[in-house]
Amino acid sequence: MRRIQATFPSGLLDEVMDALLDLRLPCQITATETRFADGRIRHEQHYRGTRYVRRWQLRTQLEIVVSDKEAESVLGVLVAKIDRDRRDDSAVLISEVDDALRVRSGRRGEFAF
Repeated sequence: MRRIQATFPSGLLDEVMDALLDLRLPCQITATETRFADGRIRHEQHYRGTRYVRRWQLRTQLEIVVSDKEAESVLGVLVAKIDRDRRDDSAVLISEVDDALRVRSGRRGEFAF
């Protein structure tokens, strides 16, 4: 199994979720609002005539656990929806999941989905 973790602008969440749900794959999806900073960029903004520097950007972090055979299709759809314009610095991390356990039923591995 693989865990795909993507961080992208929050405005794309509904579009990304619709595309992932259209795949109709058994998977676990978790979405979290998070703050993102890459350590280099400071964004200047103006609010009511006052200029200020914003170091953090609000982003959405999406975690998807899916079987190995379906991971490439999920990754392809995810990157296609996130990579609209190259101005946003979105990140996708992929890691291996050793095991999963469904607490209610006791099923393990890919059967936990």
